[in-house]
Amino acid sequence: MNFVDKGIEKIEEILASYPNGPELERFDAGASCYDPVKDKLCIPRNPLDHFQEAFHELIHSTGHPTRLNRWDITQPISPRERELEEILADIGSFELYNRLGMLQKQFWYNGKTTSVRWFYGTRSLSQNALHFCEGPV
Repeated sequence: MNFVDKGIEKIEEILASYPNGPELERFDAGASCYDPVKDKLCIPRNPLDHFQEAFHELIHSTGHPTRLNRWDITQPISPRERELEEILADIGSFELYNRLGMLQKQFWYNGKTTSVRWFYGTRSLSQNALHFCEGPV
């Protein structure tokens, strides 16, 4: 099985077992996205080169009030909360991507956060999101 098939299979596997998962919409081209108000995950039909992006959005979806409840979808999110959520989704997608066997040697985040304690707290939240998506590994 090639990497593309393995990635598509992994996405399908996660979505099939995702407790109360978001609505899934497939489209022909473009970037993956998650709409928390509609609780809809949009991913390309063939997400070649978009797996990490699709996983990033999947991790965002775990924050919905019906899942891990990281944020109130009726209220605007602060810049600090947005940064936290983006780091969390980046770490989670990085982990999912690596579990496909496509190990990345480094993780980049271009945010302004310098607090190591805050970063590791975010990683803990990311682990909760991973466990929610696919169970403990």
